Amino acid sequence: MTLVDAPPARVSRPGSSRAVCRLLRWVALAIAVVLLWPPGLGGLFGGVIVSGHSMEPTLEPGDLAITMRTDRAEVGDVVVFQPGAEPRARVIHRVVGVDGETLQLRGDNNDWDDPFDVVQDDVMGKMILQVPHVGGWFAKLAEPPVWGSLLLVGSGWWLLSRRAEREDR
Repeated sequence: MTLVDAPPARVSRPGSSRAVCRLLRWVALAIAVVLLWPPGLGGLFGGVIVSGHSMEPTLEPGDLAITMRTDRAEVGDVVVFQPGAEPRARVIHRVVGVDGETLQLRGDNNDWDDPFDVVQDDVMGKMILQVPHVGGWFAKLAEPPVWGSLLLVGSGWWLLSRRAEREDR
């Protein structure tokens, strides 16, 4: 019979895996807050669901345009802005000219510049990513019954995980 040196068994301290799980949950929550915090409240990223045809073929109705807050829009950027005449509206068009602080914007499918007076401060963000055909799904998520269901499921998951932690002690 031959004896083989085996590596020493790895001993984990009690509770260390729970601490790692707890830390990972907090890190995931922090990342979600940074990514999902609305730009109107100082967040970096936003999203616009395309509803019109003015940006075809670049953007189709139902596409999701992910935007990032920017201080300065340049010619060629696709930007989201809030027209002064329609404070609740959001328009996504391409910058075709810059004259100091004033921007000239146009939809890729239009032959004319936008009639809005748009300045750099009106720009809410520039498009950094296009996700085709998922805007409808995100529009559904904005409906109150869906939000309520997601909040209930998330709260239940959180409470059950806390309960399991207490039972393990």
